[in-house]
Amino acid sequence: DSQVTLDDVTPIASLTTEQEAIVVPADSEYETLEQLVEDWKADPTSISWGGGSAGGTDHILVGLLAQAAGVDPSGINYVAHSGGGEAVNAILSGAVTAGVSGVSEFADQVDAGEMRWLGVSGESAPEGIDSPTISDAGYDVVLENWRGVMGAPDLSDADREAVVGLITEMHDSDAWQQALTDNGWSDFFKAGDEFATFLSDERTRVEGVLADIGLTGG
Repeated sequence: DSQVTLDDVTPIASLTTEQEAIVVPADSEYETLEQLVEDWKADPTSISWGGGSAGGTDHILVGLLAQAAGVDPSGINYVAHSGGGEAVNAILSGAVTAGVSGVSEFADQVDAGEMRWLGVSGESAPEGIDSPTISDAGYDVVLENWRGVMGAPDLSDADREAVVGLITEMHDSDAWQQALTDNGWSDFFKAGDEFATFLSDERTRVEGVLADIGLTGG
């Protein structure tokens, strides 16, 4: 119900993305995403999903998966958490069936043998992540959590052009390219009008999912 929308800012550029991941505890009965979704379809409320805030990227991913799998999105049993650490604890304790968050939130637990990847949300798994994609399991779902730069709502055309130029120069620098490598970020650079078009299309898609899962009136 926020009164602030993306109409209240000036799109400048997107910079990076991070894939989402679906995980289960290492001792879970579910070895594959297909097994989990099979039980989810049979009884949607029997599968609980732990992730970040309601309506965030984690919740949206579960909604998209529900759509692709033929599960009623309004019946999703999603348990929202205020932070990644809280969600990780819920997953490891068995308080939820499966967890959803950015890949980086779960990588250490998977490496330590405490969790198991069921699927990641990109077209292919990120480098160093040994997981199938959600698409590999037969569900047409691709979603990445992007980060970018927005300007003030009243930027003049000249100021917007100047800021876009500055961010473009930063993106092309050796220092930024090294930062991408050092932090494991995926490059997702779209600037100016290209970013504004992407933002409009993505907003339409996300608003549709939020309506389907009952968080907005549609």
